[in-house]
Amino acid sequence: MIGSGSWLTRRAAKPPEAWVPASQIHAFRTQFETCDRLEELVMRAISNPSGKYTSSENAVVKLSVSRALHTFDALLCLADAGYGAPALALARALIEEAIASWWLRGVSRDQMVSMLQAHEQSYSLMLQGPGSPEVRYLPLLNGLASMTAEDIELALDRFAVDPNLGTRHWTRKTVKKMARASHADMRPVEQETLDALVGKPLLVANLMTHNSPLSMATRLVPQQVGATAVGGMTSRRPSTALIHEALAVGYEALALIAWLVSDEDDRTVVDEEVQRGRYEFVVLPPGLQPGRNEACPCGSPKKYRHCHGRPGVPKSSDLPQRGWQA
Repeated sequence: MIGSGSWLTRRAAKPPEAWVPASQIHAFRTQFETCDRLEELVMRAISNPSGKYTSSENAVVKLSVSRALHTFDALLCLADAGYGAPALALARALIEEAIASWWLRGVSRDQMVSMLQAHEQSYSLMLQGPGSPEVRYLPLLNGLASMTAEDIELALDRFAVDPNLGTRHWTRKTVKKMARASHADMRPVEQETLDALVGKPLLVANLMTHNSPLSMATRLVPQQVGATAVGGMTSRRPSTALIHEALAVGYEALALIAWLVSDEDDRTVVDEEVQRGRYEFVVLPPGLQPGRNEACPCGSPKKYRHCHGRPGVPKSSDLPQRGWQA
């Protein structure tokens, strides 16, 4: 496992505090298992030689799905190692890949080739144009031939090139624009998941990705125990407190991928797994203590003792105990 003890002791730069104890991460065991079950359904669908996805989906969609799965695995590794904040930042890329996978299905081959060519030329302009200085310790990039003024004029004339990668080619289609374009191809349950992902989850993931350390520091308020703060600003505890959010957002993004790659006959199985799995990410409010044999307040059909009353299930009181709140 990433971050295991032997690896940690060999690190040249020691962490500011002890590694997050396994007992803390153990509280999220059922959530990791829930993610594994859904990913297993996805892997079964994309490896089925007679499935619609394998036989008829275009190569660009398959590439996007593959990138999404790699990103999801990386998110799980970061969360498992106690790095909740980087995992949540990675959720932004996962949301984008999941939505792009749906959006790319509705783009014609000629349009896709044109957009990808413009995208490639834009990057060439950034890497090989006059505004890209040489870096001695990156010999691979320094080996690229520099673009002449004539090359640049030709690229600007032939392609929808944007030197800053922001406005005139396919990357200008933001996540929300891709989401709106994909809406019509989705069932209501998929549309609901899509709308939820491009709301607060995407905003929080963007916050983790783009905000400066100083800006983030002003948003992290140490919980007080008596008159003493639980941890300093170098503590890993703010990161640990976000593991739940990272796993929950990752699960919803993976659900979009699962619906995309599954055959029509198998979508009912995915629906049932997603509905069952979502209950694992519900955190009950503080002070709520139903009877052991009563229905669980999370909405699942299980009794409380078999659902959120189980030992180790995260509760709302767990996050402040980890030292920080956002």
